[in-house]
Amino acid sequence: MHFNQIMDKVFIIAKVKDNQLMPIGTCFALGKPGYFATVAHNFNGSDNDIVICLNDQFQNGYQNTVNPKFRFSGVSIVAANPLLDLIVFKSEEFKINGFQIGSTDEISPGKMVAIFGYPHSEHGRVVLTQQETIVGAKILLENGSLPSKHIVINIQARPGQSGGPILDMSTGKVIALLVGAYVPTNEAGISLGGIDPQSLNQTTHAVSAHYLEGMY
Repeated sequence: MHFNQIMDKVFIIAKVKDNQLMPIGTCFALGKPGYFATVAHNFNGSDNDIVICLNDQFQNGYQNTVNPKFRFSGVSIVAANPLLDLIVFKSEEFKINGFQIGSTDEISPGKMVAIFGYPHSEHGRVVLTQQETIVGAKILLENGSLPSKHIVINIQARPGQSGGPILDMSTGKVIALLVGAYVPTNEAGISLGGIDPQSLNQTTHAVSAHYLEGMY
């Protein structure tokens, strides 16, 4: 699957504030037209003033950062799973055919995956970006009474990438959603120049996409 096949399926979500679009994260289209997925913390419990923006800034393969223009549509939450940090929402205006959903069961440590999202979009850098890395580990994380399936990928996540799809490029399936930095829950013991060393963690965790099944 090539980048030009991805750009019509991965989008930025933003909050409308004072007549301006404030990017908050990445989302992607699901196989059911008009339905999209991201991580729940991007919505913070409400779809008020949340919009999805189409990638209208592409020109002959380049993304126009000089004078970008976006079509956007309001959205409504369909289902949310706060424990797994997952949310499915829909747009009545944008009916897009999206990705086939897979699972972290289909991937193994050492396998190459691709991440798509909008790193640093909170600073106005609205550029759909592809990154490739390997799966460093498969882990189970606490989720109420049942453990949930995640992968640890060997790359440092940036603000704006949360909710972005992680693809097995050999199949084109979304196997996980990027959640954020994989940081221990222990309190930091030291501070270096006012910087918490845990914030420099070089790994990221992602929740298995198969948990989206049944949410739409």
